[in-house]
Amino acid sequence: MKTATSKNNNEAATARTATASISKNPAGQSLVKEGVIVSLANPGDKAETPTPLGADVTRMSSHKLTAHPTNVRVYGSNVDADFVEAVRQHGIYDPLLITKSPNASGLHRVISGHRRLEAARQVGIADIPVIHFGSDDEDDILTALLEANRQRVKSHEQVGREYRLFLDIETRKAARRQVTNLGGQEREKIPHGEKGKARDKAAEQFGLSGVTAQRCSVVIEAIDTAVDKGQNKKAAKLREALAKSINAAHLIVAGKSKKEKAQAPAAPEKTPQPETTPDDAIKGVEVAVNFLRGQDESSLTAEQKAAWKKAVEQLVGLLEDVGVEIEVAVAA
Repeated sequence: MKTATSKNNNEAATARTATASISKNPAGQSLVKEGVIVSLANPGDKAETPTPLGADVTRMSSHKLTAHPTNVRVYGSNVDADFVEAVRQHGIYDPLLITKSPNASGLHRVISGHRRLEAARQVGIADIPVIHFGSDDEDDILTALLEANRQRVKSHEQVGREYRLFLDIETRKAARRQVTNLGGQEREKIPHGEKGKARDKAAEQFGLSGVTAQRCSVVIEAIDTAVDKGQNKKAAKLREALAKSINAAHLIVAGKSKKEKAQAPAAPEKTPQPETTPDDAIKGVEVAVNFLRGQDESSLTAEQKAAWKKAVEQLVGLLEDVGVEIEVAVAA
C-alpha cells in the first residue's frame, strides 16, 4: 500500500462532483455521476438512492464553516506549506462541499475541502465558494466524506480508520433494512456469519482482505486506547509500526496482550467448602434462636425484622417440603 507523499491535488478533484465527474469503486460501480453522489455499495449490491449535491455554488464566510470531526479523526488536519502557498497565489477555484444544515453551533461542517478551508484561513481568504450537500442524514454525509477522499494517498492508519467508519455505516444501514423487512420489528442479533461477510465486503472497498482489515482495526483501537490513557509514547510506537506493516503492528499488540495475560497473577484457587450436614444446619438454627432470645423489640431495625420474617417463612416452607410438620405464628 502507498504511504503519504504529496496531497496537493487530492481535494480539488472531489469538489468537481457538482458538474459531471464520475468515479468508480473496485467493483466498477458508479459512485459519483452528474452532480450526484451515490452511497458506497458493497460489490454485487445495488447502489442506494443517489443523493443530489445541490449544484448551486454560493460563497460563505470561512467563520461559518468548521471541519467535520470525523474527517479530522480519520485523516488528520495537517496542511503542507506548498498547498498553502498555492492557495495564496491562486485562491480557491473548486468549491467546498458542506453540510446542508448548520450544527448546534450554527456552523456548516465541511465534507470535502478541509485543507482548502485551513489554507484559506491561513492566507486570509474570507469568502469561500461552497456547495451544499443535499442530505442531512449523517450516514449519507459520512459516506460522501469517504468518497471525497477515495483518490488521496493514504497511510495504513487512515485506510484502517476508513474501514472502521465504513463498516459502522454499513452495519447501521443493514440494521435499518432489517427493521423495514421485518415490518418494524428489530432482529435481536446478527448471526456471526453475516458479520464476517460484512467485514470482508467492507475491507474489499479499501483493497484489504477481511483478516488484514480486522488486524488493522485492532491496532487502531490500541492506539486510541493509549491516547485516551495519556500513553503517548506507546501510541507513537504503534503508529510507527503500523506505518511500516499492518501485520507487524498487530503482532506487537497481540504479543503484548499474551504477555500481559501470562504475567497477570493467577486467581487464587477456591478452597472447597465441606458439604453441610443436617446436624450442621440444625446448629445454625440454634445459633439464630439463641441470638434472638437476647433481643427485645427495640433491638432490631425495621429492615432486620423484615429480613428475619422472610427467612423464617422460607424455613417453614422448606421444612414442610421435607415432611416436617410445624406451626409457627409469625407477627405481621
